Amino acid sequence: MLREDSGTYRRFGPGKPQEVSPYLDLPHTGGEYMAGLERKDRKELKRKFLRLAEAGYELVEEDNLAEFVRLHRLSDPKKDKFMSEPMAAFFKDVFQAKVPGWQQQLSFLKINAKYAAGIITFTSADEVWLYNSGYDPQFSYLSVGLLLVALDIKRAIEQGKKKYDFLRGAERYKYELGGRDLQLYKIEITQ
Repeated sequence: MLREDSGTYRRFGPGKPQEVSPYLDLPHTGGEYMAGLERKDRKELKRKFLRLAEAGYELVEEDNLAEFVRLHRLSDPKKDKFMSEPMAAFFKDVFQAKVPGWQQQLSFLKINAKYAAGIITFTSADEVWLYNSGYDPQFSYLSVGLLLVALDIKRAIEQGKKKYDFLRGAERYKYELGGRDLQLYKIEITQ
């Protein structure tokens, strides 16, 4: 699949629309980001952050892929089925791959020293790509998955990143955090 903003799409398009890839153009400050959210989403996010603060949390970066895989499997029966042992090995290979200009990062949200949510991101000088996520359902009342991504967006803004890409899929949380769609296309090139 090709993004509508890619050079390959511009050269060989049009194609057949497929899924979408929500993204954020990041502002200069966290205040600008919050002001740019829909009123309802902004109010809800603030409420959830207050509840998280009351519970006490810690944001950590650790190369703990085994914990990420555990959280991924716990978060949804479909994700549990998806994250087979061969897929877990694939995730390890992806996470360990060295790509010039990009850095892999595992981030976790801990509640009372327990892993509550985890994400894998890829970061360049200007962009952050949210690759995958998982959370422990025992902490779902705190919206730990959503708030970990919100904290990562805040960190990206503080680091001066220009874009936060949620990658493929139209999951609701991406739009609650301000995501806008970028169309993906399938293009067939024949001789």
